[in-house]
Amino acid sequence: ERSQFLHQVLSRVARDFRRCATSDTTVLGTSEKNTNLSARVNEVMTEFADDTRANMRNFLDDETQAELKEGAKEALGHNLANFMHGDLFRDIFASNTTPVLTGNSETALAQTRARVGECLVALVSHHAGSSGVTRELHAALLEFINDVLDTAVLNTRFLVQRLVKAETVVTFTTNHYYSQTIAKFDQIVRDNANGWRHNHHAHYDGVDDGEDEGLSRDFMHSVAHDFHIGSNEASAIRQMQVSLHAYSKVVQKRFVDTVSVLVLNELVYAIADKLSDDALLWATLLLDKVKEDESVDRERKKLGADQQRLQQALRLLGKF
Repeated sequence: ERSQFLHQVLSRVARDFRRCATSDTTVLGTSEKNTNLSARVNEVMTEFADDTRANMRNFLDDETQAELKEGAKEALGHNLANFMHGDLFRDIFASNTTPVLTGNSETALAQTRARVGECLVALVSHHAGSSGVTRELHAALLEFINDVLDTAVLNTRFLVQRLVKAETVVTFTTNHYYSQTIAKFDQIVRDNANGWRHNHHAHYDGVDDGEDEGLSRDFMHSVAHDFHIGSNEASAIRQMQVSLHAYSKVVQKRFVDTVSVLVLNELVYAIADKLSDDALLWATLLLDKVKEDESVDRERKKLGADQQRLQQALRLLGKF
């Protein structure tokens, strides 16, 4: 009976957790927010995306320009002044993005683990309860679940760290946004370069044309000014800034989506599989945690003693 009870409890928890992971809001009712797991994890991933976008370095700012200018100067003698330096590009990109990618992904991982844990606590409390019969079971089952979650977090963190390292070492994309942004910038420059060189006023035509691509008016105004004063080196630095800007957008979107897929798979769907696969094993390991209520146990012993006395009396009466 204890084995059957345990297997039923674990099977129901596993079944309902999978329902929670797939947007079933009726598991414990719509008012139980903790078991609306897909919505809770989606909130975490949305916040992760927003924070990553907000915290990424603005590579179009004057600070980046100065950093690129200094780095390009130190490479003279081997590279030309207006040459796109791959090492400089990667170094500046990695040093400014690695802390953001690492910190935000760790936060998303911890928050997802918390949401999954809250969902499972609600399910265990519902199906196992916390009466005298199941109090120890409740605690032991949550301990098993926390161990599984901790292991999943460690494994997922390792995968995310590998992804962060890949993003900081490898420079690669087939995303059209990168090439399209650079092409748009080049088109604006070609269309307006002649006017920028000869315009002696504070206003430059075309500086608003890149806003749809995230190229701010202030940045394009600085580009126009560089053309006006005839600085080829400065123009080359601006080109690298646009490349950093476009590539950071690509990496930001790619990283957020990939981490979200990893976290969902490892901390939600894989946990659902783990609960189903280990139900029989856990039922065996938890068998001694299902104990009869003390008052029931005392009554059972009393009834057993009474039964023995009645049986003895019956045997004595049978002799007459």
